[in-house]
Amino acid sequence: MTGNEASYFRPPGAMDERDFLNVCLRCQRCVEVCSTKSIRPLSLLKGLWVAWTPAITVNSGGYCIRCLNCVKACASGALQKIERNQIKIGIAAIDKTKCLDWRVEGCSKCIDTCPLVTEGQMAIKMIDGKPVVQEGICVGCAVCTIRCPVNAIKISPYKKGSEESGVHGK
Repeated sequence: MTGNEASYFRPPGAMDERDFLNVCLRCQRCVEVCSTKSIRPLSLLKGLWVAWTPAITVNSGGYCIRCLNCVKACASGALQKIERNQIKIGIAAIDKTKCLDWRVEGCSKCIDTCPLVTEGQMAIKMIDGKPVVQEGICVGCAVCTIRCPVNAIKISPYKKGSEESGVHGK
């Protein structure tokens, strides 16, 4: 990504950015099938090279439930087949100065709404009464950011340097 690196995130299975930009047809099929309507084409204001490519704006109300409809709809292969447990869009970060549980206790909406709980995992755990992001588990889906009543959670880009391949989430 260029410029506003944390302002948008690619959908699951996206190739490395350079390859993605070369392969993506900008056909909008992934936008059309997104079950949360969170994948949107990037504006020309983001730059000519990225214009009309799909992105999830996770820190602006978008979130990913990892349904993989976008990957199935991709005609070009820019979104490559990926298993749900390999998806890593980003990582949540809690602003301790805003978080109710860090200030006074009694919220825990981030923990209660994390979709990974249904898979037997907890991306945010209570440690000594405070929510703490489990970096090895959090996938950056951003559901917690939607439910946080004080906007204390932001998603940061996944550091692709730790990946073994060119596909997000591996």
